[in-house]
Amino acid sequence: MLAVLLLVPTTDVPKVRHGYVVKEGVDGPHVFHDAEWTIKSVLPYVKDGYRLAIEPGFHPPDEPPKSVWLFGTCVESAYRFTNVPVAVVSPPEFCMLPPNALIVDVAK
Repeated sequence: MLAVLLLVPTTDVPKVRHGYVVKEGVDGPHVFHDAEWTIKSVLPYVKDGYRLAIEPGFHPPDEPPKSVWLFGTCVESAYRFTNVPVAVVSPPEFCMLPPNALIVDVAK
């Protein structure tokens, strides 16, 4: 029985592709974070699926995103995504946000 468990692939395990940690899910957002946020600290916000940039900072996505999450100073890139929903977490003080941006409460 143990051998069968080892041979059955699990689909819940994230994969690394082109500089992103990818977990398949329903409309998984593209996620960008600054150096203050680690991958581990970002994961509780994006549970159902994601394309999470491994390196801090903004990196132009290889495919058009359906939605975007921006953490910390990466929020300054929100204006690059005017036609998709943008969720921002811990934006810098006095940061201007586009109308399609939604601030997410950190105490989530």
